[in-house]
Parts: sequence; C-alpha cells; structure tokens
Amino acid sequence: MRSKPQSLVFLYILILSACSDFGITPSKERFEKNCHITIPNDVKVAKDDYEDMTSDYVINYTLKFTTTSLKDFIKNIRQSDYYNKFWSKSTRGYAFYKKTGNREFTEYKIDVDTTTQTAFFQEDAN
Repeated sequence: MRSKPQSLVFLYILILSACSDFGITPSKERFEKNCHITIPNDVKVAKDDYEDMTSDYVINYTLKFTTTSLKDFIKNIRQSDYYNKFWSKSTRGYAFYKKTGNREFTEYKIDVDTTTQTAFFQEDAN
C-alpha cells in the first residue's frame, strides 16, 4: 500500500502529464489557418505529432484523402488567395511554403502528393 505522500506525488505527475497538451491549437486548425485552405470532412488523419523543445517545437500532420476529398482539396488550393504566393504546383502535386519572422521564425511546409492521395504538413518554430 502506498503512503499518502507517494500517492500525492503520483497524482501530481499524472495531472501534469494530462495537462501538458492544454493550450495547443489542434493541428487541423493550424493547417487551415496558416495555408488558407479548408480540409474536407472525410479526410483521415494518418499522423499528428507535436514535439516540444522549450520555445521551439515541430508539428507533423499527415492526412490521407479519398479520391473525392482530394479533388475538393485541390479545388480549394487553386481558389486560395495564397495560390501562386505560397502554394505552387510541384512534380508530385502541390507544395506550400511560408515563413514568418526573422530571427525567431516559424516555417510552414506542406506537400500534397496526388499519386498517394496524402498531404504532409509541418510547422517548425525556431
């Protein structure tokens, strides 16, 4: 049986680990906000990783599209006010790159692969 102080320490650690993700904007919202594209509803999230390194962080977000949702997504890219500014046609589909800030900066990179029907989003703060 655990003593009361050990139980309190265990509870404290449990609460801290459970609260560690509070305050982080969901990846879908970050993706849509930063590239000005709406993600269709029938898209599956294949990966959603957040790596915290004190003031630096990396978010890797991978989406898997159906044939219909990919067509809708590409239509949204072409109609985006960011098309030809941050979005461009690539050899495998579409690419997006945006950097905000200079010394303290955040980079946003997206690769949409139309052959595998996937999109890879990375947000990297330095």
